[in-house]
Amino acid sequence: MSKKKINGVSASFTYQYPNWDNQFVKAIFDHNEKQQKIETQNTIAWMDFIEQEIQEMDSYPEAEAIIQKLTGVDDGE
Repeated sequence: MSKKKINGVSASFTYQYPNWDNQFVKAIFDHNEKQQKIETQNTIAWMDFIEQEIQEMDSYPEAEAIIQKLTGVDDGE
């Protein structure tokens, strides 16, 4: 990027070099992209696992205890 000041006005511009290819920089971006995809897939798999665990629950003892404490109502158990 080049910056020039003309009569107190600052301007800048960039220029894309045609056919410029830096393999090192490209490798870094490719690696980061692959790593992000892996992390996203792992997060989705973890969320699916937790969702399945929650769906298989037939009661929620911690939530029920909090509700009983807040309301002061004991359901007789």
